[in-house]
Amino acid sequence: MIAAPPIVIDTATLADLEDLLRIEQQSWPEPWEALHFAHALQHRNSVAKLAYCQLTCEAIGFALYDVMQDQVWIVNLSVAADIRRAGVGRELLQHVERDAQRLKRYRVFAAVDERNVEAQLFLRSCGYRCFGIRHNEYGEDCDGYIFGRRLDA
Repeated sequence: MIAAPPIVIDTATLADLEDLLRIEQQSWPEPWEALHFAHALQHRNSVAKLAYCQLTCEAIGFALYDVMQDQVWIVNLSVAADIRRAGVGRELLQHVERDAQRLKRYRVFAAVDERNVEAQLFLRSCGYRCFGIRHNEYGEDCDGYIFGRRLDA
């Protein structure tokens, strides 16, 4: 694990689309396109946060999540390839959880591709547990595991 840089987390907007796409393309074999991000950034229940390295001012990770009536769903959480395993993802996840608590949403969920073992292990290390399966969530014959965590009130 490399040393975590000091980071700041701020709200992402359409002006950050290039940074979001760059990090996304480093993170997934089938990355979101600009249209997906634009839709998420404009949806009234969606929140987008971008993590910046304080030393370089470079965007190094992001979290997109939907605030529902009584819960929060993490839609996408990604960290730049050259800074992974430095604690950025954990800080983003903790930011999402604090925001959920502030909004009085005490359950946080994420669906994870069954092939994404790294994300499954990451969520487990952060106190999430797998409690369900969504069949064909990521295409035919590719299920999604539902991870969740109950937060303190």
